[in-house]
This record gives sequence, C-alpha cells and structure tokens, in this order.
Amino acid sequence: MKSIVLVFAGYDQTSGAGVIADARTITCIGAHPVCITTSFVIQNTKGVKEVIFLEPDIIKKHIDILDVKPKVVKIGVVGDDNAIRLISKAIDTLKPEHVVLDTPLFSKNDTPLFKSLELYKDLIVSKATIITPNIKEASFITGIDIKTKKDIEQAANIFLDMGVKHVVIKGGHREDEPGVDFYKSMEESFEIKKDFIQTRTTHGTGCVYASSIASYLAIGNDVKASIIKAKDYVDRAIKQGYMLNNDKDSWGVLNISTP
Repeated sequence: MKSIVLVFAGYDQTSGAGVIADARTITCIGAHPVCITTSFVIQNTKGVKEVIFLEPDIIKKHIDILDVKPKVVKIGVVGDDNAIRLISKAIDTLKPEHVVLDTPLFSKNDTPLFKSLELYKDLIVSKATIITPNIKEASFITGIDIKTKKDIEQAANIFLDMGVKHVVIKGGHREDEPGVDFYKSMEESFEIKKDFIQTRTTHGTGCVYASSIASYLAIGNDVKASIIKAKDYVDRAIKQGYMLNNDKDSWGVLNISTP
C-alpha cells in the first residue's frame, strides 16, 4: 500500500501548477495523491484572468467522505475564509505526520489567491510542519521587507514564532543570490544552493517544490533529506522544462516527469 499525500489546492487548466501538477509530482516520486480542489484559476500561458473559490459546502463534502489516512497534507491555494476553517479542522481531525504549506498568495501577474491574511496565519500557517514561501510571499506574510540575508533570517524567525517547525524561504526572487534557498528550524539553519536558471519554463515551480517535499516525506525520508531531494528534483524539472506554445509573451512549464 502506498503512502498518501492529501492535497488542498487550486485547479490550473494548463496543468503546470495546482492540483494536477501536485498529483503528477506525487505520483512520479512514488506516493499516492488524493486531491481536494479549493478553487478554479482561469488562466492561460500569459496569466490569470479570474479566480473562482469553490463553495465551502463542496469542499466540506470532499473532506467528510475521506476514508483514507494521509501521511502528509500539502496545501496550496486555500480559497476563501470558510475554506481555511475547513482545511484547518481537517488537519486537526486527520492528524497527518506532516503538513507542507506552499504559499501561493498571488499569481504571476499579482492576482490575489486568498481572502483574509490574518485568518490564514492563525489557522493554516501555524499548523505547518514545513512552509515554502518565496521572497515576496515571505515579506507579505511576515511584514519584513526582505532585501538581505539578515532580512531572510528575520522572516524565518517570525515563521518559527508562528508555530512553523521548518522554514524554507525560496531564493528564486533574491536580489543578492538568485536561486539560493534558506532553511531554518529551531535547531539549525543553512543555505541550499543551486545555479540560478534563467528560463521561461518555471510555471508551477512552487507547487512542484512543495509537493515533492511532501512526497519524499511520505515515502519515508526525514525533513532535511526531503527538502534537499526536492530541490534537486525541481532543478532537473526546470532544466528540462518546455513551452506550451510559440508565443514570446508566454511562460512554459516544468518537466515533472523527469526522474
């Protein structure tokens, strides 16, 4: 029997991000995905046009009918405030070994993917075993205007104070050292270094990174090993990414099937 990763995330019709990308990643690494959709993100390869949050009653029905025990829960786009409450309650009920929180609060073209930040912090962030924000998301959630390594560490400390056990602040948007991630727990901190890849085939990177961490945890790796293996997995997937059309204004996607 395979270990289960329960996913709460949005639906992206390009399949480069959201629940489809999550499911593909989890399957590729060797766990089994069970996915509950929280929203429909109306988008193409140029950006998001609209976000439709699912009715809470629909999300609740999906949660209530679950008859499997997830080892890990991975959370992406959460939806509206009622959905946040439902997801938080589901975590309390299911008691997974780990909760991996991606924080896609805005799309690539800055469309908001959330409602109440304070509720999100109180009910979702506080329950995360691992959180994986990029620089912009970490700045927004913590209130720190991140510019330097010292700022990154300060933001990580705020996440730890919120109750998060392990913080990975992604470095794709870093000005000083692009592509260098920063890890911190109560016990240690270190940087995870990979060469920055200048490419348009990065749509869904955050989803795939968090899902790969969740997957490696689900198949038996510890937190540190899961984070490092996930970084390697995403690095390979970006390098072998591909475009979905020939439009110079479009973005491409990761090759999630990369072994």
